Amino acid sequence: MEAYLFVLFVGLVAGILSGVIGTGSSIMLLPVLVFTFGPKQAVPIMAVAAIMANISRVIAWWREINWKAFAAYSVTGVPAAAMGASTLWVLPVHMVDIGLGLMKGAFLSTEAVSSLALYMSKVVTFQELGALPIEVIVQGVIIGTSLMLGMFVAKRVVQRMSIASFRYVLDVLLLCSGLSMLWTGFAL
Repeated sequence: MEAYLFVLFVGLVAGILSGVIGTGSSIMLLPVLVFTFGPKQAVPIMAVAAIMANISRVIAWWREINWKAFAAYSVTGVPAAAMGASTLWVLPVHMVDIGLGLMKGAFLSTEAVSSLALYMSKVVTFQELGALPIEVIVQGVIIGTSLMLGMFVAKRVVQRMSIASFRYVLDVLLLCSGLSMLWTGFAL
């Protein structure tokens, strides 16, 4: 129970931060999920949670989606995500451990709808591979709920930010997330 509460807390924080920068919740959550559930379960759990997070971001920023950018990104991204999910599932666990190591509203909404399509592809692929039992779906829904709450809190923050502040926060959080994933990949 304590592990779930911790993951929910990290999910809420990740939801808020990724709601501000438009991406990064999986980078923030994956180390926690790998530690809590193991690397093979962490990725499908994150795929379910990410669908929920992106749905909330799409709802929050619906009117600002750039549909042409979404189409251009998704036409190659969806098949690539399915191939990536298939590859991930057959890799040895230690390889997975190592490998995991547009402005404001318009950027956030377009990235969210594109990511939603990619994560839907991953979830379908994981389901076909038998890697999505009901327990993993429930875990993903629980974590996804905390991400969704964070996204709606973040929208208020983003609306008050200048474009310069938005860019600065995005750069700093992506740098920190990248360094965290490298550290986690080599520490395991």
